[in-house]
Amino acid sequence: MLTSKGKKMNQIAAFPVRIDIDRNDSSLGPNASKSTCDLKSETFNAKIKLGDKVNLPSYGRQTPPMTVTCELNGKTLSKTVKAVNLTERSYQNEATGHMLIGFGLLGAMVTVGQASNRDKSKDIFGYPQQIEMK
Repeated sequence: MLTSKGKKMNQIAAFPVRIDIDRNDSSLGPNASKSTCDLKSETFNAKIKLGDKVNLPSYGRQTPPMTVTCELNGKTLSKTVKAVNLTERSYQNEATGHMLIGFGLLGAMVTVGQASNRDKSKDIFGYPQQIEMK
């Protein structure tokens, strides 16, 4: 695939991403769920309904930033989202889960040890699974 700048990029995978609003922000109004958002990057353009999930492409470490712009009740919310290391986030979530579920510090330490010994060249990158517009 060629980007908008003429650069060749190979898509590695696609991952589901949900675009939502900060539910604690009452200034966004009750009809926010009827709003749409534009997603734009060097490699794609998309329009989705706020709150929906969409599969977005991953190009590994070269995944370009994406701009998300939503119109809500006369307000324009915009955010630039960079790709994150999904493998690293998975290990972090697992370690947190060990602490919450009751495996305690030892379980979290085992997970951290596994994470530090992994082959980081095989890490998976993509957009965060949840993008909250504020």
